[in-house]
Amino acid sequence: MKDKYSFIARSPFLKRYSNLGLDLDAYLDDMAQIGGAHVKNIVKQIGQATLAKELTNKEAVLLRGKGAVCVCASEDEARFLCQVLEKNAMAAYLAKKYGAGLPIPEQISERIRKHYVEIYSKRRK
Repeated sequence: MKDKYSFIARSPFLKRYSNLGLDLDAYLDDMAQIGGAHVKNIVKQIGQATLAKELTNKEAVLLRGKGAVCVCASEDEARFLCQVLEKNAMAAYLAKKYGAGLPIPEQISERIRKHYVEIYSKRRK
């Protein structure tokens, strides 16, 4: 098993958005590429074992009122994912607060993610 690195992001908009109790949809193309179409918001108190299970096939989850946990292959990737989540949470929070803007449609977000994972990210290496 490969080592994984985790990073906890407690930035203001991640906390604000996670307090809404809603999953975080992709509002920005960066989010669709790096984080995917949705990031689950865990609204109940959970232990480490449950958190680990939630992160089995995901790189990130929101924790209600606390921010986000990102788990990636490197520390830099985990920090970068948390930065992308923060930027997307800001866009989502403000869109909901002011009734403006919609998330990227799920099908489009999934195509963006697929292209990033299968083609673009392999070019970077």
